[in-house]
Amino acid sequence: MKKNSLIALFICLFPIVQAKNFTLDSKFSNSKIPERLLSFSAAWNSSSRDADFARGCKLAAGCGNKIDSDGSIQITEIGGQLLFRGENNINPESGTVRFKVKGSVWKKGVAMTLFSASRESYFLDIVKRKDRLSLTVRVPKVLTGKADKVEDFRRVSEVSVPLDAVRQDKWHTITASWNIFKQQGMISIDGKAVSGKLAIPRTDMRGYLLFLVGSSVKAKDSRDGLAIKGVSFDDLEIARYDYFEVVRMMKMPPAEDSLVKAENGVGLTLSTLAKLRRMDAGWQNVYTYPNYLGAEAQGRDLLQYDNIITNDKSRGSAYVAAQYAYAYELLNDYHYLDIALKTADFYVRAQSPEGAWLYLYKVGAGTISCGSQKPEYKFQDSCQSHPLYLLAYVYRLTGNKTYFNAMKKSGEFYLSAQNPDGSWSHHYDLVKKVGRTCRGLPNGGELNDRAMNDAIDVMTLMYHVTKDKKYISALKRAGEFLLKSQINNGKVCGWADQYDKDMKPIWARKFEPPSVSREGTLYACEALVTLYRMSGDQRFKTALLNTEKWFKKISVNGKCFNNYDIETGSPIAARMDKIYFLDDPQDAAKFASFSRGKLRTPDFRIPDFNKFKKEMVYPVVEKNISDSELDKMLKLTEKLGKMATGTQNKDGLWVYPRYADKVYSVGAGFIPGQGRLFMMLRYIDVLKMRRGEIERRYRGGIYPHGEGEMRTFAKPVKWFDVPWN
Repeated sequence: MKKNSLIALFICLFPIVQAKNFTLDSKFSNSKIPERLLSFSAAWNSSSRDADFARGCKLAAGCGNKIDSDGSIQITEIGGQLLFRGENNINPESGTVRFKVKGSVWKKGVAMTLFSASRESYFLDIVKRKDRLSLTVRVPKVLTGKADKVEDFRRVSEVSVPLDAVRQDKWHTITASWNIFKQQGMISIDGKAVSGKLAIPRTDMRGYLLFLVGSSVKAKDSRDGLAIKGVSFDDLEIARYDYFEVVRMMKMPPAEDSLVKAENGVGLTLSTLAKLRRMDAGWQNVYTYPNYLGAEAQGRDLLQYDNIITNDKSRGSAYVAAQYAYAYELLNDYHYLDIALKTADFYVRAQSPEGAWLYLYKVGAGTISCGSQKPEYKFQDSCQSHPLYLLAYVYRLTGNKTYFNAMKKSGEFYLSAQNPDGSWSHHYDLVKKVGRTCRGLPNGGELNDRAMNDAIDVMTLMYHVTKDKKYISALKRAGEFLLKSQINNGKVCGWADQYDKDMKPIWARKFEPPSVSREGTLYACEALVTLYRMSGDQRFKTALLNTEKWFKKISVNGKCFNNYDIETGSPIAARMDKIYFLDDPQDAAKFASFSRGKLRTPDFRIPDFNKFKKEMVYPVVEKNISDSELDKMLKLTEKLGKMATGTQNKDGLWVYPRYADKVYSVGAGFIPGQGRLFMMLRYIDVLKMRRGEIERRYRGGIYPHGEGEMRTFAKPVKWFDVPWN
């Protein structure tokens, strides 16, 4: 069925049913709306027509208006209006508009549109009619049967309040509110209000393009679309919530400074990152500062043109977009959701027929192509898992099956790519239909950069969304690989970064030797905790405890080297495929010469085994969010949330003076997928739940058992609740 047909079925003429008459709350009527609830405000008490505050563009356009002597805006000619960008200045899902009007519009028999906002498929207008004031949804009805189709924009749903005792020489205060989820609208003049059903199309997935003060957007074929001379407007406020929610929050005690600072900080960061997004697709991994050149990673030779989009390093475009979706849940700013959805749409378009993604893309007008020299479908660096999680997240928010289908296709690809030994490889060869290591060996398993961990999490999520036990079988095979690949020979105990098809440790990159790796062991232990919490299988716990004993034996004040030789247990390092024994003075000196003579010391923290043992709870019991649970969440988030807020620069960024301490560094730079933004959002989540501003539930940033991860945006609760046996 065509879109217009759907809208025509959805909208009916003047559905004023179950209308409720009431008087606006005095707390609302006698106070300004707090700025933290606003998306836009303009008092025009100066020579500028621009907004005083806006979450988007503040600048005004339009014609046929002037600033009057009292600071108000006056329409000076027929069709005059003040024009602003919509975007995140006005929330299409729920919002409240309040402003004052004086002048000739209140003359008996006069009709005029006072406020008009334009979305792709409809207008939301505040209209003064002959005998009433209306909040109106205008939807185009296409009249068929003519060669030249005519659009009738008077097909409406509206909520109206009768007019009485209005005067041209008096300021009258108008308030309008809408809620697309409740299909409800409210309109008020001077506190006298009516609320009722308002049929607002829910098929439109874009934000408002623009809004006008005075005149309708559609003026040509609308009898009340043109402003008339001598009408003045003042004190415009637009809130991001409907009237009833605004009143509820205004009655609460004032928000603590730390919450206001965190909200403002998040807004500043997301505003800056929105400007860096390219082609409605995404971002690059690293940017120089302050001139915003994008790079694939930290090296100067990896700086790229702006049409490159990253899906790499576990902090790529999907991760950044998830922060926008999370901010939308917390701050009710539709513009944030719009950005997240457009990035999700990019991933739907970029997905291969098999369900996979590349790690770099080149985007253009209607084109998406490989942006790297190696067209690999990587599992490392969350190149497959993070897009899948983003799609699951936005599906949870919107119910749009397009995202669900793309997510499911990705999960099926993941399952098909599992190696015979239960592992997953560095990347997948779609031509040969086989997983390959970093150096191209077939069916080799990878722990490095979350290849196995992400796969285990994806299998868990796919069981939850499909209830198909084939994903549980895949989890069991993955667990067997982890148990069998543990190296425990009396000299060392742990895991390598990568293995061949026979589970023999092998080289990856030229600085990643076959060895017991601190990082590989860290990933393996995290996976063991996950598998134990789902299964209760004591073998996973025993493997972790044996590893703990060895690392504590070789640690120096809780620290260790990054790699250890499997045969001797000696600390080693590698460069250009050559291994150097760091307990050999000559080898240690040679290796130090590559880094300005600095000798390697045990300066890496050993895996946090105490944390692992604390998390290794079986069975897992998830509780409702009580006051005591909120107190625990506050302790978890407050220190980091305040630190993140207090360390932003003027653009809302966290800039490294020297990004990567290497001679090839790009210099001063930052990453869009900065963890400190996540810290601020989690802190806001807790504070707003404590105040009662948002529902007490898990959204993904805070997890019932600790800190959230990207996966928990896809499924915030009952992650470990799977039928293992």
